[in-house]
Amino acid sequence: MNELRDPRASRLPWVDGAPFHIAAVAVVGLTLVAVGQPLFTEVTWWHLSMGRAYAAMGPWLDVDPTSFTAAGPPSPAAWLSSLSLYGIHQIVGFQGLRIAHAIVVLMILLLAWSSLHRTSGSRAFASFGVGLFASISAYRLFQLRPDLVSIFAAVLVVWLFFARDVDATKSNPQDADADGESKAMCKVIAANFLMAVWANSHAGFLLGPMILAAALVAIGFARVFNTPHRASSPARVQALVLALGFGLAATLLNPEGPVPHLLYFSAGDETPSLALVADEWRRIDLLQVPDPNLPPSLLSWVLVWCLLIFAPLLVALSWRKLRSRPAELRNAENGVDPSLIGIAVLSLIAMLAAVRFIWMGLFVLVAIGACARSLGWLEPAQRPTWRMTAVAVFAAAAIAMVYGFANYGAWPMISKGVHQSTYARPYTATKNNAHAVWFLRDTALEGNLYNTYASGNFLGYWLAPRLRTFVNGSLNIPKETMDVGFAIERRGWESDERFEDMLDRKEIDVFFATGTPRLSLPGRPVINLTTHLERTPGWTLVFRSLSSAIYLRANDRNLKNLARVASYYAQMRVPFDANSGGLQVEQALLEAPQWAIAHGLIPADFERLKSAARVAKPTSPSTSLERLAGLYATIGLYQRALEIDRQTVRLRPMDVESSRRLVWTLLHLGRFDEARVEAGHLSRIAPTDDPISSMLITSAGHVMTLREDQQRALVAVLPMMTR
Repeated sequence: MNELRDPRASRLPWVDGAPFHIAAVAVVGLTLVAVGQPLFTEVTWWHLSMGRAYAAMGPWLDVDPTSFTAAGPPSPAAWLSSLSLYGIHQIVGFQGLRIAHAIVVLMILLLAWSSLHRTSGSRAFASFGVGLFASISAYRLFQLRPDLVSIFAAVLVVWLFFARDVDATKSNPQDADADGESKAMCKVIAANFLMAVWANSHAGFLLGPMILAAALVAIGFARVFNTPHRASSPARVQALVLALGFGLAATLLNPEGPVPHLLYFSAGDETPSLALVADEWRRIDLLQVPDPNLPPSLLSWVLVWCLLIFAPLLVALSWRKLRSRPAELRNAENGVDPSLIGIAVLSLIAMLAAVRFIWMGLFVLVAIGACARSLGWLEPAQRPTWRMTAVAVFAAAAIAMVYGFANYGAWPMISKGVHQSTYARPYTATKNNAHAVWFLRDTALEGNLYNTYASGNFLGYWLAPRLRTFVNGSLNIPKETMDVGFAIERRGWESDERFEDMLDRKEIDVFFATGTPRLSLPGRPVINLTTHLERTPGWTLVFRSLSSAIYLRANDRNLKNLARVASYYAQMRVPFDANSGGLQVEQALLEAPQWAIAHGLIPADFERLKSAARVAKPTSPSTSLERLAGLYATIGLYQRALEIDRQTVRLRPMDVESSRRLVWTLLHLGRFDEARVEAGHLSRIAPTDDPISSMLITSAGHVMTLREDQQRALVAVLPMMTR
C-alpha cells in the first residue's frame, strides 16, 4: 500500500540519475567559468561609481556625479548593492569582485538545487532542474549587477516558505505541512529582514511580496473551489500573511520610502524607454525564433515553450489522479502544494513579459517536480528493461542539455571574455576602449564628454567628476537628450538640426568616438563614430586608435584642455599640431612607433606586417597586404589604403574585399565619381548575398544626389568589413 512505501523509493538511485548529475556539473561549471571571467558587464562600473559616491556622501545625492545631462540625482534604489560592490573592490580589488560574484551565483544554484530536491524528492530531478535553470538564467547570472540580489532573495523566499520536504512533514498526521509556531515566527522575522535589505539593494524587491501574495491567492483559490491540493494549515496561512504584511512594511525602510513602490506608475513621458535596452525588457515572442545574438537564446526559447506546455499538463494530471483518491488519503499521496502552482503562474507571466525575468523558470520547475512526485513519475522503474530504457532516455536528455547550452544557449553570448591568455586580467580593457580612456585620464581633460550608452559606465568610473559623461547605464536623462544622442550616432541623418549644432547646443567639449566600420550582427547594431568628425571645422583630433578617436572642441573654453594635450604629446615626443589637424597619425607611426603600439593605434607586429607586404606578390592573395590596407583604412590613412587596394584590384580584379574597401575609401575621401565607377566593378564581382557590397554599391550610386551634410552622414556609417 502507498502508506507503507519506503520514502526512499521515490528517489532515483545514483546510477539512474548519473547522466543528470554529470550534465548539471557541466552546465553549472561552464556558467561559473563565465561568471568568473574578467569583469565584463558595463553597468558594474556605474555601480562602482555610485558606491564611491555613496561612501563619501550617503545615499541622498544632490546631483549625478558622473553625467552632465542627468535629469536629476540618481535613484538610490540599489544604493546598498553599489556600496557593497565598491567596498569589496576597496578591500580585495577587482579580482575579489570576481570571486565574490562566483560565490553569490554558486549560492543561488545550491539553493535552487535544494528547492528542487525538497519538492520533488529526487536528486536526479534536482540536478536536471538546476541544469535547466542554469541554462535559461546564465545570461543574467554572469552579469555582476544588483539583479543578482533579486534572484538570490526570490529563490531564498521560495526555499524558506514553500520548498518543504513532504516526507519530513508526514510525522504530523493532522496537518501534513504545518510548521511549528516558533519555526514559523523565525521564518517571518527572516523574511522581514530580507525584505528590508532587498528594498535597499535592487528595485526588483517587489518580487518578494508578489511571490507571497501569489501563494496566498492560490491557497485561497484551492480552498474556495475545493481543488485536490494538499491542505494548508491555518498556522501556515497566518505565517504567510504576517510575512507579507510585515515584509511590505519593511520595504518602506529605504531612502525614498514609498516612492520605489510606485516607480512604474510615476514614470512619465520624459523617462527614456527601458525597452531600448534589448537584453532587459525585451518580450519573449513565442511565435518568433529569437535572434542568435540577443537573449533569449534559442535553447531558452525552446525551454520556455516546454515549461508552458508541461507545467499545466502535469498540474491537470496530478489533480485528476488525486480526485480519484478518497479525500482522507490525498495528503498521504503527496498532493501538490497550491502555493507552488500560484508562484509558477506568476513566474510564467513574468517570463513572457520581459526576458530579464526568464530565470523565474526555476519556480515553474519546482512546481513541475512537485506534480511529477505526486504522479509517481520520479520512482525508479522496477523491470530491468524499463530501467535500462530510462537510463538511456536520461542520458540523451542530459547530452542534449549540455550540447544545447554550449551551442544554442547562453554560452556563446556569455563566454566572450573567456580566453586562456586574458582570463587572469581583472577586466576587459579592449572591450571598454581603455587606450582612449587612459589618454583622457593621463591628460586630465575637463568638461562635458560625449559618449555612447555602452561606454558611459566605464568612462564615468575612471574620469568623473573631472570629465562627466553624456549618458550612462542609469538612463537618468531626459527623453529629448536621448533623442539627440540617437541623432548624433547617425551623424544627424534625417535630422533638421546640423550635426555640429547638436554638439554645440549640448555644450560638448570632448567627443569620445568608438567603433570600427564593420557589419552589424543581427540584433547587435554596430555604432561606429570614429569618422564622424573627420575634417570638421572647429574640432581637433587629439587621439586615435584602431577602435576609438577623441576630438576636442576648438574654442576658448577648451584652451586649457588643448594646452594639456599639447604638453602630454610633447613629453611623449609624439607629433601634434593644434593648428594643422591635431594628432598627426601618419607621422606618429614613423616617429613614435612604440607609443602607437602601446596606445592601440597599430598592432605590435606592424613593422613585420609592412615588411611582409613589401615582398608579397600583388598577383596572388596576400594576407599581409589585405591586413595592412585594412589597418590603414580603419585609422583614417585613406591614401595609403587606396594605393594598396588600387594595385590589388588592377592585378586581381576578382578580389571582392579589396574592391569593397576601395569603394569605401574613395567615399571617405569625397571622390564620389571614382567611387561610383569602382562600385560598378564591385557590382559585377560581388556575391548576391553580400550585404556590405550591396550597401556600398547603393550608396555610391546616389550619394551625389544628397546634400553635403547628408553625404557626410551616409559615408560615416557605412561598413567596410565583417566582424
